[in-house]
Amino acid sequence: MTKTLSRVEVCETAGGCTVKISLDTKDDEGSDNMSLYKGTADLYEPGQEISFAIPRRSLQDPDRSGFPADCAGCDLTKFNYSLYHSSVVNLRKIAEGYLNRFDSLSGYGLYLHSSEPGSGKTFFSCCLAASLRAKYKISVFFVRAVDYFEMRLSKNRYDGQGNDLTAKYFTSGIVILDDLGAGKLGDWQDGELFRLIDYRQTNGLTTIVTSNYSQSELIGDAGRGIHPRTVDRINSACLDYSFPAESIRKMKGKARQAEIRKQFGL
Repeated sequence: MTKTLSRVEVCETAGGCTVKISLDTKDDEGSDNMSLYKGTADLYEPGQEISFAIPRRSLQDPDRSGFPADCAGCDLTKFNYSLYHSSVVNLRKIAEGYLNRFDSLSGYGLYLHSSEPGSGKTFFSCCLAASLRAKYKISVFFVRAVDYFEMRLSKNRYDGQGNDLTAKYFTSGIVILDDLGAGKLGDWQDGELFRLIDYRQTNGLTTIVTSNYSQSELIGDAGRGIHPRTVDRINSACLDYSFPAESIRKMKGKARQAEIRKQFGL
């Protein structure tokens, strides 16, 4: 007989959440819930209610996609095209095209760039990827480019069983590589970038890249240190779209500041 979960209650708090579970005894080795809470449940007796805290990160990113906190729960219904003063008709067409024709695109990705930081590239990428995940039941992972290179170099890249923790970025159905060019790349980083893009393109897997630089601005010492061969591979794997040079982040920040000033009577 094994201990399995008979009830799970989750109560969100400011710092995360408290989980209360009740245990029962059943001959059920295959319980998904038991697997989720294994190690905690083994410490308690059947019929006993226990509680423990899990971090807010688990609430913000329950599917472990790595999305930023401000993209939690996003999808294309949350993306507001009307915030832009410039026309974004083609951006809407891109979203609709991917959503309706994803299976026929054979992994063809997106390169989204803008000279203005905060233009909505990252949020759009997450909204699109989340909608595609929901419709096509594919895996999605988000990673900032600088973090990806750090993980590939880290001695903690492998878990206790020797599994490569960065392998998911090669094999996932969709990967969002965010803010490419935020740091200038050396030869090693450039090689890692080429390897990732090349593998995913060859295997028909979709890569969405965001950047504050156009593809031509990435190249060489005068740009962001990326070899022309690597940029050419990005170009062949991704549809290029230039976001309007409008900072939605600044606009929202100003609106929020005005709201707080009004509340404070300033």
